[in-house]
Amino acid sequence: MIPNRLKKSLLDRHGENGMIKKSFQLAEGFALGRIPEEIQNAFNDGTELTTVAIFSDLAGFSQRITGWPGRKINSLLNRYYNIAIPAIYQSQGEIEKLIGDGIVAIFGPPFKNLESGILSAIIAGSKIIRSGLEKDLKTKVALRIGSGFFTYVGNQDYTEATLVGPLLTEVFRLEEVAKPDSISVYAGTNECKIMDAITNYINEQRQSRYKIKPSYEEINLRGVSFRRVKHFTHFKAD
Repeated sequence: MIPNRLKKSLLDRHGENGMIKKSFQLAEGFALGRIPEEIQNAFNDGTELTTVAIFSDLAGFSQRITGWPGRKINSLLNRYYNIAIPAIYQSQGEIEKLIGDGIVAIFGPPFKNLESGILSAIIAGSKIIRSGLEKDLKTKVALRIGSGFFTYVGNQDYTEATLVGPLLTEVFRLEEVAKPDSISVYAGTNECKIMDAITNYINEQRQSRYKIKPSYEEINLRGVSFRRVKHFTHFKAD
């Protein structure tokens, strides 16, 4: 559920944007029991769906805030949230959870179709990266298409609508090796092919100094071998 103070702050900043308003109504509807039937059924039945997730966070955040007072940390996080949260809602995403400086958001089923969800996730991730907080504090984004179970968890004291399953595990692991100022995807995946197509289109349309340069790197994380991760350093032409 979205706190009313945050809702008012965002609406004051961005006006009566239809996409933001729709997302607020959807999030609050989980607590009030007022959401579209098809979405409600997905959570009631613990439905497994293929969807799109991004994990956005601040690179080097823990090291940066060492020795800071709480008020200063709070101020930095709120500035980051004031950039990232509107970018997600404007792209019709749904916030799955906030984890310190990390934000997990869902684009695609059961909230919207998969095809438009992929593009929305890329747009949201790009907006977050390009907005920038400070010169020496960069944002990184991991993007993954995969399957997960939408369900309610908890008990009579606390119940949460959430996503569980391999999709979250994969996007969490990808975030650990994501590069600052970039959207990172697993190489050889559908999302990688889509990013390739977008890269080719942009590079055809723009001057050479704005071209995106994807890079590959072999990784082995805590004994788990991944094929490759592809990093896209986002263009900064606009």
